[in-house]
Amino acid sequence: MIGRNADLFSAFQTSVEDAWEADDEEFLSLISKTVAAKTAKEVMQRHSSESQMAQSHKGSIRTSGKLAPGRGIRLDVNAESSLSLAQPTVERRIEQFQALINSPFTDLGALRKQSWSGIPQALRFVTWKLLCDYLPASYERRITTLKKKRKQYIDLNSQFFNLRNGHDGAEIFKQVQKDLVRMPMLQNRQDVFELFERVLFNWSVRHPGSGYVQGINDLLTPFMVVFLSEYTKTEMNPSGELRLSAPITAEQLQDLEADVFWCVSRLLDTIQDNYTFAQPGIQNNINKLSSLIERLDNELHRHLMKYKVEYLQFAFRWMNNLLIRELPLRCIIRLWDTYMAEPDGFSQFHVYVCAAFLLRFKDSLMCQNDFHSLLVYLQALPTHRWTNDDIEMVLAQAFQYKSLFSQAPKHLDYRRSEIL
Repeated sequence: MIGRNADLFSAFQTSVEDAWEADDEEFLSLISKTVAAKTAKEVMQRHSSESQMAQSHKGSIRTSGKLAPGRGIRLDVNAESSLSLAQPTVERRIEQFQALINSPFTDLGALRKQSWSGIPQALRFVTWKLLCDYLPASYERRITTLKKKRKQYIDLNSQFFNLRNGHDGAEIFKQVQKDLVRMPMLQNRQDVFELFERVLFNWSVRHPGSGYVQGINDLLTPFMVVFLSEYTKTEMNPSGELRLSAPITAEQLQDLEADVFWCVSRLLDTIQDNYTFAQPGIQNNINKLSSLIERLDNELHRHLMKYKVEYLQFAFRWMNNLLIRELPLRCIIRLWDTYMAEPDGFSQFHVYVCAAFLLRFKDSLMCQNDFHSLLVYLQALPTHRWTNDDIEMVLAQAFQYKSLFSQAPKHLDYRRSEIL
């Protein structure tokens, strides 16, 4: 039956242009919906408290307001935080992050634990760079390392970007431009549009095993918005266009481009099977999601099967774009805080998040009683009003699923599933 799935996947890719030992009953009784809210709170508190305990055992650390690399940062504790917390708690978390980041040698394990439950907005750009291993844990080495990596990117761009004028390069560049024109964020921002062109083309040339694949362009957006916050405030207008509160200089834009390139490259390294020939990583994750839902909520699973809805038809985009097209950008950024903190966050934990995400809409899905209605609903889920609270509920439920199934891997052997 696996062969059938591979055929379905191949047919799906061809047909669309835009890649847009306990028994089950006992096992599933452990994860009933009635404990979802309690679980969310407990999971978030657990990650926060573990980090605080680690911090309490540290010796004295540097308290300078300067944040590497090479630039001070003013902390506005009244600014909007990424966490839905009371203000004193926000202030305390900013202090905890600042202490970790400004330490002579940042404890990355403690930083990940702290980041799992969300990163303060003012410190997100430097925290993401640390969690992506773009900046070293050593405080003293950050300025030198950053200058070196930015110089490497300038040299790389000089070497590769002119290849867009050759026969093979022209085809890649044409597809990149075609996808970028569709992105509302880039409308009326020619400077950012050209930045995306260079980053995507240069990455594709450096990774001939996969090359450019539709959907990779979306993965630049969270990095771009977060790293811009080092220089200016950003916002998206109602039509999705990017707005900056202050101009950004050519030098800042050049630094920003290098930072985005290296960090998105690091992310893509963790999910490279998603973009190689036949996209085996995506196929595997869709199969795993199907098996998860079959185990977690067989009623919903059977409802989808009854009306011939294939997981491939809606979950391909979830895997290919990491839910970027399903959620508001503010929610994606919060989600990525946890993905960067979680081992294999983008490659493995993401599947559990997709399962928890789908189950949030079970009641509405059960009311759809034909193929067309189900698919239309699944392709335009009502998340435009979602907040960080919604994301944290999904994350907590996903963490619970991962914890339980990792102890009983046979429950996720999708090769045994009757439908695969």
